[in-house]
Formats: sequence, C-alpha cells, structure tokens
Amino acid sequence: MARNRWDRWPWQPRLAAARGWRTWGPLVAGAAVMACGLAIHWTTFAYDAASTQRAFNTVAFAHLGAYSDIPSLYFRNHMWQHALPYIHYQFEYPVGTGLFAWLTSLPGGGVAGYMAINAIALVACGLATIWLLGRFPRANPWLLALSPALALYVVLNWDLLSIVALVLSLSLFQRRRDGWSGVALGVATWIKFFPIIALPVLLAARLLDARGVPLSERGRAVGRILLPFAAITVVVNVPFLLARGAVASNWFYFFRFNAWRGVGGSLWSLVSDGHMTGPTANADSAFLTLAGLAVIFGLFVWACRRGAHSEQLVAVTLLACFAWFFFAIKAYSPQYDLWVMVLLALAGAPVSLGVAFGAADVGYFVMAFTWLRISSKAHWFGSDVLRPAVAIKTALLVVVVAWAMWEIVRPRLRRSPALPVVEPEPSFELADSG
Repeated sequence: MARNRWDRWPWQPRLAAARGWRTWGPLVAGAAVMACGLAIHWTTFAYDAASTQRAFNTVAFAHLGAYSDIPSLYFRNHMWQHALPYIHYQFEYPVGTGLFAWLTSLPGGGVAGYMAINAIALVACGLATIWLLGRFPRANPWLLALSPALALYVVLNWDLLSIVALVLSLSLFQRRRDGWSGVALGVATWIKFFPIIALPVLLAARLLDARGVPLSERGRAVGRILLPFAAITVVVNVPFLLARGAVASNWFYFFRFNAWRGVGGSLWSLVSDGHMTGPTANADSAFLTLAGLAVIFGLFVWACRRGAHSEQLVAVTLLACFAWFFFAIKAYSPQYDLWVMVLLALAGAPVSLGVAFGAADVGYFVMAFTWLRISSKAHWFGSDVLRPAVAIKTALLVVVVAWAMWEIVRPRLRRSPALPVVEPEPSFELADSG
C-alpha cells in the first residue's frame, strides 16, 4: 500500500496549518476587532429619539465611542427622503461618498437599518483590506487586524471604502495591471480625495522602471495609469458639473467647505493656541504640505536612481507622504489614524512603531470625544488634557515620517564593502650563471 505523502513528511501538515493561519488568522482577528467596534456603537444602532442631528449628537456624545458621522449626516440631510446629494442639497464629501451614502439610504429601515447596511459594507471593506495586505511580501496584516483604530473607526465614517480601493490599486500595480490600478485609484480618490497623493508616486515608479526605453514606451506606461484614472474622474464628476447652476455649485461645496473649515486637532491648533482661523491656516498648511511631499518624492526618485527597485519603495513612500499630509493638515479628523495604521501594515513597519502610534491614537480619540461631551462644562479640559494628546499624536506622525524616509534612503547609504588587499606575489629571477 502506498504511503501517504504526509507520512513521509510529518512536518508538512504543520507547515500547511501555519500558512493557513497566516492567511486566515488576521481575518479572524480583524473580524473580532471590528465586532468590538460595532458593539461600541450599539447606542447608535438602538437610537430611537428625535430625528434631528442635534438630538442624535447629544445622545451619541454622552457615550464614549458611540458617535458616528454616518447617522449624524443621515439625520441632518433627512436621508430617509432619498434626496440625491449635490442635486438637492450640499454634501461636504467627494461624489463617491455622497453617492454611496445615498444608495445605502434607499432600502429604508430607519437609522438602524441605514447603520446596519453601512456597517456590513464597511466591515467587508475592512476584511478585504486585511486580505489584500497579505498579498504584499513585506506587509504585516496583523498590525492592522489587531489595531484599536480598526475598532474605533470602522463605522465612524466611510474611510474604509476609500482605503480598500487604494490598497487594491497598489495590489494591482504590484502585479503590473496598471489600467485597473488607475481605475481603483480613481475610485479611492473620489471617495476621500486625498488618495490622489498616490498618483504621482505610481506614475514616477513606472517612469523610473522605464529608464532607457524609447519615449513612446514611457508615454504608454504613464497613460496606462493616467487615462483610466482620468476616465473615472470624468464619469463620476462631469454629470454634476454639466448640470451647472445650483448642482455645479453643490459639487464645488466640498472644496469650499474644506477651505473655510476651522483649525482643530492638528499642528496648527498647537502653534496658534486655537486662535488661527481656517482661511488663515490654508496658505501655511498648503506650503508645509507641498514642501514635505516634494522632499519625500525627491528622496524616492534619488533612491531609485541609486539602484533601488521603485516598486519596493512605493509602500514606504506612500506611508511617508500620507503621514506628512496628516501632520500638516489644518483640521485633523480622528479616523485619519486608520489610514496611517493601514500604511504602517503595508510597509511592514516595526511592531513597536505600530504599537506606539496605536497608543497615541487611542489617547487622542478618548480625549477628543471626551472634550466634545464636556466642553461646555470644563473649559480647562481643552488646554490641559486634549492639547497634550494632540501634541503626542502629532509627534508620533513625525516619527512615522522619519522612519519611512529612513527606510527609503538607508539601503542606498550603505557603503560598498572594501575590496580585499591583494599582496603581490614574490617574483623569482634566475641568477646569472657565469
């Protein structure tokens, strides 16, 4: 009787189980963490008071972690009436988010049904993100799966929709399916907009890969990403722009809102002691953002020209770019920390760095939402408690940027090993005879 191959190699079942656990383990852990996040928001699912944003916010802020933008905007915009954003009212997010928020309101079911549909979609996006991270050679999906940010922000806003599209874009880019990568990046951008930061990095990576090839081939390499990205941009946005009048004005409201938005939870609230207005901070924030991104981009190009493979540096470069963007932004939303954790996991950052940033994130989350609950009664809390939490979180963003930039340049700074010294062999000459 032929022996089973597992009998010949008794260690192979254990190896197969270990490989399976590396795939399914982070998914199980991530599902458990997100279930905890949904439990934190139970007050939101069970809300049955007045159908106004003010009433909902009052109840949600009274329970730490229960608040979510999703039901808050549901009440503000009376989304049970199924009015289409940008057509019938202004919406402070890009078109992708507005359309998703509208589509998930169509089945009805009140705020509980609305939250349930959004929760199912966002948890699915979280699991898909963890699974996609496992397809990158350097990534550590456990860093995201076990992070408190996944629980705190899974249904705080719609960020996971954009996050999964961005990670999918990077996965397709890694597999050289650049056209679909451009499509996914376009979707990510028009859900949250700032993923557009990734576009120049991906384009530069392909151009640097194409060094030494004809100009026409380099143009095609850029077009394979840029044209699908532009197509998605046109399809999503142009129908609202062509409508003109109030509809076009509502489409631009996203940009006007962010221009007028005040300073909060950011570097600028620290340096101005909370007295800087949003329009005043725009120029300073834009200059600092562009200057930092230019430096990071320059290091990326320099490292590639020094022999690094551009695809291997994309993840760590994007981590540096996004963390710097969040550092320099004038108004910091807590869920931005989820983006940083995803990119830390993608770049295979040290666990100690992920744990440190996660701890700073939890501290900032607790203090920020406690401040929203007690600000009218304890004015001292903002300066004595929340402000240090903002400072710690901001400092950790700088540490993340510094680590990522060091990972870009470190391999290129290593000196070539010295060549061995070869001693000349002794020469022997025949003595003259005579």
